[in-house]
This record gives sequence, C-alpha cells and structure tokens, in this order.
Amino acid sequence: MAECSCQIVRCCHNFLYLANRGVDVIRIDAVPYIWKEIGTCCRNLPQVHTIVRMMRLIGQIVCPSVILLGESVNPGEGSPSSGFLRPNGPLFSWRAM
Repeated sequence: MAECSCQIVRCCHNFLYLANRGVDVIRIDAVPYIWKEIGTCCRNLPQVHTIVRMMRLIGQIVCPSVILLGESVNPGEGSPSSGFLRPNGPLFSWRAM
C-alpha cells in the first residue's frame, strides 16, 4: 500500500509541476485502468474514482484554470474517447460538444 501511496503522490506532483509550467490541459491516458487489483477486471474500480476526484480537487484549489482531460479506449468501440474529468461524475465527452 505504501508503494501505491508514493505513486499517487508522484502523479499529483507531476500534475502540479506541469500546471506550474503553464500547461493548460493535462491529459491522463487510460483513466479507468489507473488502479490494478488482482482478481478484478481492473476497470473503473472505486479507487480510480477516488484518485481522479482527488486530482480534480487539488486542481480546483491550486490551478483552477487547468483542464484535466481523461482518455480511454472503450471495449468494442476501437477508438479513443476523450472528455473532461468532473469531480463527481463520469467523463464529459468531447463528442457531446
């Protein structure tokens, strides 16, 4: 568990580093799979939503103008789907815009 905590801290550190460098949009690849757990499908586990919510809240406090963009290839669709990561909900799809 301690190694996972270190990875999450590094992820947040990199997010804030990029925001501090002036990056306006930060894209996270394969969001549903950022947490792995043996014996599961490793897709959209509750920990994923907690990590994304935490990153979004940190972003809202420290760098509110930075957009956190999530991307994932949905099974059966074959093409990437991108959208804004909302703090309390699913991705808001670019396709809907």
